[in-house]
Amino acid sequence: MVAGALQARDVPAVVTDGVVHVPAFGVVEISRGPANPKSVAKRFIREQTDRVAATLMERAAAALLAQEGMAVRSQDGRVVMRRDGRTVAWVDRFRMFVDGRKIAAGDMLACEDAWVQLAERVEALPRPAPAAASARAAAAAWLRLQHVAAPSRPAPAAAPAGAAASSRPLPQVAPSPPAAPMSPMRPEPHGSAAAPKLRPGWENLLFDLPESLPPAARVRAMEASAKLREHRRVMPASVVEAPTPQGTVVFEPIDETRTPLEVRFTFTSPGRRFDGALRLKRPGDPLTLRIVTASSNEVIGEAWAAALIVYAELTCTEAPDRLVDQDPTPRG
Repeated sequence: MVAGALQARDVPAVVTDGVVHVPAFGVVEISRGPANPKSVAKRFIREQTDRVAATLMERAAAALLAQEGMAVRSQDGRVVMRRDGRTVAWVDRFRMFVDGRKIAAGDMLACEDAWVQLAERVEALPRPAPAAASARAAAAAWLRLQHVAAPSRPAPAAAPAGAAASSRPLPQVAPSPPAAPMSPMRPEPHGSAAAPKLRPGWENLLFDLPESLPPAARVRAMEASAKLREHRRVMPASVVEAPTPQGTVVFEPIDETRTPLEVRFTFTSPGRRFDGALRLKRPGDPLTLRIVTASSNEVIGEAWAAALIVYAELTCTEAPDRLVDQDPTPRG
């Protein structure tokens, strides 16, 4: 029964001598007493997905990197992909769905074609036109963010003879253009002083250096990212503070038990602050940036580049080609 429930969810389970096995995963444990096969199957899939959730998130982010408005998070035993606030796809260890339809099955860490299909299918999905209610909500949010004072109300006109006087004047409506919503994965253009809009409870990740970053800084940051992926050898055991021409970077010690592995840091300069982390295991460059707080969009690119460059200098050394005997004592 359990094997059938697993197979129905695309897990290649087999029964041998009354024991449920999944190739490459081992025996599926079943609690003593009556067990619902569907619950056992769901628990097994969730456990296997949670173990590799960080890798699945990186693969999803890399596949959807070129698409605007995307956000990726781990939720309820799945990696969920949302665009413009709507869930468009999800993946667990054994299945991938786009717009409610299954597009791939198997071990998602090994199915390269599945990630190509994911990008193509998500890109082909239509984007819904914004509803009038959404536009009104955006306008109200824009007014709150800009701290626009409510328009003054003129004195009510005199009521006609014989009519009952009203104690409340009619409300005055002042329409204001809503600001375009910013994707949590891409900062607004250089020069925007407003703080970025981060989604509470979401992984606010960036995968591309912003276009506002000067070309020289971009090149150095990309080189530093590649260096961190290939030659990181040192792991500071204490807080490290490093001044740079743009501001001061403070790195915290790495928690090796945390998944995904990342280094937390802060970047400060006069009137500006950034708190976040560099994800240290990603197959491509630049290393992913996780945003916790940022005082403005402009500071994000500077903080990201500074963290990459400084942390590479602190932790990277070339691996020696061969071991050298450094004992100076003559033998003999």
